[in-house]
Amino acid sequence: NWLAGCSHVSPACNHCYAERMSARFATMPGAPARYLEGVIRDGRWTGRVRYDQDALHAAFRDLRAAQTAIAEHRDTLETRRLLMGAIRHGIGRPEAHAALGQLLERERPKYAALETAVAVWLKPDDWLARRELVRDLVAARLDDRARAELEALDRIDPGARSDPAIAEARRALERRAAPSGVVEF
Repeated sequence: NWLAGCSHVSPACNHCYAERMSARFATMPGAPARYLEGVIRDGRWTGRVRYDQDALHAAFRDLRAAQTAIAEHRDTLETRRLLMGAIRHGIGRPEAHAALGQLLERERPKYAALETAVAVWLKPDDWLARRELVRDLVAARLDDRARAELEALDRIDPGARSDPAIAEARRALERRAAPSGVVEF
């Protein structure tokens, strides 16, 4: 991660997993300097926060490269590696998860919906991400969840009802909800 350090702000911090992980990393041979320079002392946060500028730039570079590849419709293993690198580094997480969802929507609609759901969870007021989530849920035939997300979208941005993608998702849900005598699998 490009960021290391924290300070205790509540009793819940006594059980911080990140503090335990950082304390462990600080004792490993070849540990990055950010774990050794006053961030962790005796297994506890010192209150100092440091960031690794090289890791930060690498994460942004990976995210930009992946977004360019997606815009050019290049779904390759390298594109997915770049996205996962950006996610792992904590840079542009909502955007990276949404982009990964876009890559997966044709071949694995349920996984695409999961990635888009993570993007929405990380940035709940982003109506475009929520619109993509509704589309992914409808494509994956997860209709109850799609209806719940449509309700949330209506609360966040009532004007989204006029969006063509949202209108199509509503029509698809209505068609599937209508009794038809034919059972769909």
